[in-house]
Amino acid sequence: MRQQFELPWTNTTASVVYMPPEDFGERQILDRSQDAAMTLKEFTRLILLKVIQQNKTPLANNPMDNRHILNGLQPIPINIWNIEVRERAGLLTRYSEADIRFALLPQTEASVSRHGIQVGDCYYTAPEAMKNGWFVIAGDGRFKKTVSYDLRLVDTIYVHDASHPDGYFVAFLQERCRQYAGLSFAEVSGLLYQKNVIRHEGKHTKRQLEADFNAVAKPLVDDAKAKTKEATKGKSRSARKKDTVAARTDARRTERQEAAQLAASIPPPATDSAAVIPMLPPRPASAQPKSRKDLYQDLLDGN
Repeated sequence: MRQQFELPWTNTTASVVYMPPEDFGERQILDRSQDAAMTLKEFTRLILLKVIQQNKTPLANNPMDNRHILNGLQPIPINIWNIEVRERAGLLTRYSEADIRFALLPQTEASVSRHGIQVGDCYYTAPEAMKNGWFVIAGDGRFKKTVSYDLRLVDTIYVHDASHPDGYFVAFLQERCRQYAGLSFAEVSGLLYQKNVIRHEGKHTKRQLEADFNAVAKPLVDDAKAKTKEATKGKSRSARKKDTVAARTDARRTERQEAAQLAASIPPPATDSAAVIPMLPPRPASAQPKSRKDLYQDLLDGN
């Protein structure tokens, strides 16, 4: 997907390339990353410039006070903000940065099970959820919870909970999903899509291997059954059982003999003669170290 942006400081446009998760890893899909030409800082600057442009763009259907109309005030977001701050500053409600950030984050439905709070392929846990027994309750069946999340990082999510003083609590990525730490939700979605592709290819490979095995094994089994049927023709079950014990013993003996003959027929690997390291001559008795008992005796003798 390609999005065109007009750059205010030039007469050109910049292409921002986005690779949908469903195209990640697909064969014969045009690699849009080859068209990328901006650094992260340049792209961030581009988005900020677009926000500034939006804040200066007139709002055609915005309701306006008669005084503002007579004064020829353009209904652009920055003008409306400046007027509202000046005229209604005492009526504004103050919120903390954390509350504003929480309100602006996108929301989704998470599934709570005995394994944790699941969002996509990521599982989360939190002391508040464990204290409320969510994972125990979910052992009898899953239930849903609304969560907010930062698209840029999967490490934490914000679980909506009316019983909490802040109205939400923070859940953290479980150790079982540590391979996703530091990634964005889009990157995790891409990995999950590629994982499903690999799993699908694995199923195809498994079916092919089973077909290859059956193609060789079936004639082998059928031939063995035919030979067994021919060899036991006209014999009772007790006689066949007696013959089976003797045949099994004879087969084991034959197999051992064939294995021993095969091992004897294989020549040993060619190796060079081992170098002989001469041993040091024994030390004379005078050079032998004294035992602890002899040293103690010398001490008593004053030596």
